[in-house]
Amino acid sequence: RQNKIMTDFVRFGAPEAILYTNYPHIGTDNLVEVVKNIRKEIIRLGGDVRFGCTLTDLIIANKYIHGVTYQEESGASVDLETDCVVLALGHSARDTFHMLYDRGVPMEAKPFAVGVRIEHRQQDIDAVQYKKFAGHPALGAATYKLSCHLPNGRSAFSFCVCPGGQVVAAASEEDTVVVNGMSERAREGVNSNAAIAVSIRTTDYEPVEGSLVLGAIAYQRRIERAAFLAGAFTQAVPGIILHIVLIPLIVLALQKALPWLRSHQN
Repeated sequence: RQNKIMTDFVRFGAPEAILYTNYPHIGTDNLVEVVKNIRKEIIRLGGDVRFGCTLTDLIIANKYIHGVTYQEESGASVDLETDCVVLALGHSARDTFHMLYDRGVPMEAKPFAVGVRIEHRQQDIDAVQYKKFAGHPALGAATYKLSCHLPNGRSAFSFCVCPGGQVVAAASEEDTVVVNGMSERAREGVNSNAAIAVSIRTTDYEPVEGSLVLGAIAYQRRIERAAFLAGAFTQAVPGIILHIVLIPLIVLALQKALPWLRSHQN
């Protein structure tokens, strides 16, 4: 299945190297064109892509799905009949999660991860990883993967390492701060960045309205809102003061994990 996905990516414009490299990398700049080509193929095959539309409700009768209701940019509400709905929500469509909860759709909370994005000079990472070969023209920007298990059973790990990349804004709601990372295909940026995340269990947060799913959303919002306040009520990313922005258990895990990760980087 994974090979089929990678092969399709190449068919729509991704570099062939993703078929055989250990860490496949398309690049955000290339991905824009790949997604456009995928959309064109969907339309060629008879599909319809509707931009600027917000899913607002499910049409359910006798416990069966009969369609969806969505709102257009104009504000008009449209019903679309179908007996099959696939929701590819990601993690940020919180209005949809609330709607699904209100409609009685079964949902289950699961563990997730929260942390910070750390930025460092790419040449420093190259020096650590490549040693005396750092800077060799045949070598690209070095990446890394780190993880540790703390004595309390919690884990901390690097995630979405972006060699030669940049930190970008990724908030999906007003008055919050969220960041992500990206690298263009060439990975020629001065800096590298990575998320250093801490595992969060379903026992770490309280239910909201009797729902752990809504409790998880409230937990995330609390952190995102604290980052917004720390950034002087703007969506500018603050140089994080951990104990102000993050939940204490996350701060404690990072304080214990970061020195260990630094000493074991190779």
